[in-house]
Amino acid sequence: MDVLKYPIITIAFCFGLGIIIQNYLCFSLNTVLYSTVISSVLFIILLFYNRNKNTKNIFFGLITYFLILSISALSLYVHQDINHKNHYTNFDIKESNSIKGLVVETLKSNEFYTKFLVEIYSFNHQKSSGKILVYFSNKNPDSLQIGDLVSFQSEIKPIQKNYNPNTFDYSNYMANQNVFHQIKCFENDYYIESKVKNFTFYVNELRQKLVHSFDKHHFSIRTKSIINALLLGQKQQIDSETLNDYKNAGVVHILAISGLHIGIIYAFFNFIFGFLNRIKHGKVIKLVVIILLLWLFALISGMSASITRSVTMFSLIAFGTFLNRKNFMFNAVAASFLILLIYNPLYIFDVGFQLSYAAVFSILLFQPFYQKFYYSKNKIVVYITDLFLVSLAAQIGVLPFMMLYFKQVPTLFLLANFIVIPIATAVLIFGIVVLFLNFVYSPLALLLGKLISILVEVMNNYIHWLSSFQNYVIKNITFTPILTLGLYLLILSVIYWIYNPKNKRVLYVLCLVLSFQALYFYTKNETSHKNELIVFNVKESAISIFDANKITVFSNDSLITENQSIQEYVTAKFNPKVLFQPLENVLFFKNTKIIIVDESAIYNINLKPDVVIIRQNSRINIERLILTAKPKVIVADKSNSHTSIKRWKATCIKYKIPFHAIAEKGFYKM
Repeated sequence: MDVLKYPIITIAFCFGLGIIIQNYLCFSLNTVLYSTVISSVLFIILLFYNRNKNTKNIFFGLITYFLILSISALSLYVHQDINHKNHYTNFDIKESNSIKGLVVETLKSNEFYTKFLVEIYSFNHQKSSGKILVYFSNKNPDSLQIGDLVSFQSEIKPIQKNYNPNTFDYSNYMANQNVFHQIKCFENDYYIESKVKNFTFYVNELRQKLVHSFDKHHFSIRTKSIINALLLGQKQQIDSETLNDYKNAGVVHILAISGLHIGIIYAFFNFIFGFLNRIKHGKVIKLVVIILLLWLFALISGMSASITRSVTMFSLIAFGTFLNRKNFMFNAVAASFLILLIYNPLYIFDVGFQLSYAAVFSILLFQPFYQKFYYSKNKIVVYITDLFLVSLAAQIGVLPFMMLYFKQVPTLFLLANFIVIPIATAVLIFGIVVLFLNFVYSPLALLLGKLISILVEVMNNYIHWLSSFQNYVIKNITFTPILTLGLYLLILSVIYWIYNPKNKRVLYVLCLVLSFQALYFYTKNETSHKNELIVFNVKESAISIFDANKITVFSNDSLITENQSIQEYVTAKFNPKVLFQPLENVLFFKNTKIIIVDESAIYNINLKPDVVIIRQNSRINIERLILTAKPKVIVADKSNSHTSIKRWKATCIKYKIPFHAIAEKGFYKM
């Protein structure tokens, strides 16, 4: 298999593996440093020892990879801000904290809050570092802007982990961006001291100027949000309905600037500046101009992980094309992977990063077989064939990740890509031209703008039509990280067999197929034998008991069957039978006795419960409950008010009874 001949691929893989190991095992700084130093010394000794020998030394290879693992672990430790001595978490966190910081990024907002990332300069009047998530109330008279130096006086709280079991863990997502705490900022909680006009400020100003240059076209809100996403990486304004349409059709990647978009732009620039090939030193000038324009586009688009990796990849591809190197693609992709992880090891935990490289490597691995399907030399037929095969190869590459993260597989992705990719290509190219003409020649810009508007409307309507075929979207797929790894090993074994079609290797593929099936049934069996009770973090009270391959959900909410959190929990348990029953006053789980106290505050004091669940702002005298019933744990679900929870919590602390407030800590599990 020729791909294995490129050492940069194994180095990049080893570097990524070292980051993952360090993230889960959390070795101390001393351990990582000693490992790096010892492996470096051994590497240098063996390098000199083997410098005049032609034979390969296995021990030297092992030491080399161990050194790479050590360096990558050290790199992750250094890039995790929480390990720095002056990080704000190393200072005393009070009930109300004085924070001064710089607004560096705007995140997606909702009807109540706009979210910002603030880089901390001082914490409680001590010089410190780190980033914090700010929920800025939309009721505030003025909004924050990138470049604002702001002082806050506020309580900070850890970013809450997933509110319900098996749902998206936002705290983990933000931790991988070195953000661990949040504040909710209201009118009297902040003061804008000044405007810091640094490089980020000017880039944001340029981006905003480009965004507002489209105002003269009077696009609809939906059309403008798609154009801003395709051209400038601004996805914050895309409504949830449009996002779901693209997700169900299997083309949500169109809305995030990635390798597809950068590839189109690279091909466009390559065509535009093709005339430079005919002049002296023209190829060098062309290379420099294209790379500079790609990175300018990345800056304007916000330098997100997906944009950065794509531009890095195509910069290396452009350089390889300039050198006229054959088979440079694998090296370019692996080198970009390595460079980005050296720059920021936390990129490897980004879902977009994983999907992007899985798709690209899959396309490259299947590429040698494309020519077998070219039944005509007609350019249109070749283009359609390429579009079909590339889409299929990319889908195979991302399939395990899609099942792991999104729990669904859209089967109409080929039909979607046939229409969407050509239209998106046209919108992207015309959009770049219009972006330039907006400042140069408005009449032509307005004419092309109408064409772009029509194309976007056609694309949106087509995607909406495709997404309406819900039966063609395979949903509620149960998949785990270990199953994801197993499926990738199976896919790689099939590719290896395709490269080396020998009968003996078919047996390896069949063995992996059987192993994957065994792994799936083992995982399902293990899951079904873990009985548990969950008090969900939902507005109306809901309690589930998972036992004997069935889930019983207790709730008085008639719409609980449609609740997404319940559905995701059922999916994680391999979709067992689900029964819905009215909420009772007494529940038994194994040997645990549970009473549920509602607004009536009526309960049987003779039951002596192990757990008490309070709901609907019960008028219960919790002190009397503790003294008479003597529960081991008290749980307040989300149907209770903040005031009631605060009062009950204080009483539980007084009597040293564990208290779990669902609204603060998320779901409760037994």
